Amino acid sequence: MASSLILPSATDLAGRWTLQQDEAPAICQLELRASEVAEASGYALGGDTACLKRWLPSEPSAWRPTPAGIALLERDGLTLMLLGRQGEGDYRVQKGDGGQLVLRRVAP
Repeated sequence: MASSLILPSATDLAGRWTLQQDEAPAICQLELRASEVAEASGYALGGDTACLKRWLPSEPSAWRPTPAGIALLERDGLTLMLLGRQGEGDYRVQKGDGGQLVLRRVAP
């Protein structure tokens, strides 16, 4: 039996989130917003986005839902990172050094 991934809406995912590496004490506080950012073909990303530069080559300016997870985007819409859905409110990506980044929903 075939199964398909469901694309969640930006409204469903909008809210407060945290991103951290493994269980490290450093946590980035983020806000996924449902307001469109046309030039990035995504949605507004708020909170401490500068904090993400410790793991990314540049600071993301937007995000978008994908069937597999959540993509963090550059201004021009290129994907900086794709976090795969692991469960309700839990998205992860494996880093090259073996560490794992975890995006968790704090509040809608």
